[in-house]
Amino acid sequence: MGRDFTIFRSLGQRNSIRTEQHDSRWLNEPKFNSAFWVPESENPDDDKIFFFFRETAVEGQGLGKSTYSRIGQLCRNDVGGQRSLVNKWTSFLKTRLICSVPGSDGSDTYFDELRDVFLLQTRDRKNPLVYTIFSTSSSVFKGSAVCIYTMNDIRRAFLGPFAHKEGPNYQWVPFQGKVPYPRPGMCPSKTFGSFESTKQFPDDVIQFARHHPLMYNPVYPLNRRPVFVRTNAEHSFTQIAVDRVAAADGQYDVMFIGTGGILDVL
Repeated sequence: MGRDFTIFRSLGQRNSIRTEQHDSRWLNEPKFNSAFWVPESENPDDDKIFFFFRETAVEGQGLGKSTYSRIGQLCRNDVGGQRSLVNKWTSFLKTRLICSVPGSDGSDTYFDELRDVFLLQTRDRKNPLVYTIFSTSSSVFKGSAVCIYTMNDIRRAFLGPFAHKEGPNYQWVPFQGKVPYPRPGMCPSKTFGSFESTKQFPDDVIQFARHHPLMYNPVYPLNRRPVFVRTNAEHSFTQIAVDRVAAADGQYDVMFIGTGGILDVL
């Protein structure tokens, strides 16, 4: 009997709800790091929970075992489907978080092991900055990096094409067919439609969501590269906290990075 990895919710008298069981497309040996509640609009029915984790990549099957860092999303008001995905999340989507340094030969060095996440709140509570720490998975090249992501880029990836396996070699490609309405990943609310519950979603929406939890486009960091990198150091980055401070010439984000000691980085 295999292990069961899940995102699970149990609240009082309500039915418990979880991710699909024993389906590697949903979760594949994940190691969870953190979760955050981020408002999507002024309507609380649109609010989402974002999960940060790393897992064995289904996209890498056939090319050896690869670890990818992920961001996943769920609607806070998801109660599962009516006939399919009963007591299962209907709004679960995930995509890859990329933190890499471009090389002189055109190939990138990837920091694939997500270690820590910190949300820096801004004046707009719907758009915090996402500070992350990554390390390399290679035993040959050891390094750590800090990458910053915006909620706009994260939302854009979740509104992009779904990943789909097709062709003679079952390659992952962008889904080119018709996506049902309401688009999988959207929350039931009056902001984007007339649905009051995920149990009201049409069957084709639920079936599509069940078979397409992975997005094709990854999320890239600001400027498509880390803001801070350290290689071949004795200690890797392990934790991060960020404080926004005011100075005479403007605002600065000061990073406090745990390594066994503490690095202050401006």
